[in-house]
Amino acid sequence: FEQLCINFVNEMLQEQFNESVFAAERRLFAAEGVEVEDGSLQSSAERLRLMTRMLQGLDDQCRLGERGSDEEFFQEIGQKHTV
Repeated sequence: FEQLCINFVNEMLQEQFNESVFAAERRLFAAEGVEVEDGSLQSSAERLRLMTRMLQGLDDQCRLGERGSDEEFFQEIGQKHTV
């Protein structure tokens, strides 16, 4: 679980870095009149939102204490996040 959290935060930081740095570079190039190919990066934003919602659901079940269960967590995930 710890490694999952570390990887999740790293992905969030990478997404923020990509959005801020590459957007700034595009603005700089445009201001200088430099034409660049629009090399779009694959965004992780949707996967990060899904993972955030799943971790929130897990946190909700943990807060229920004895009343929370794996089954309820998986049921909630299945109902809210089916693809």
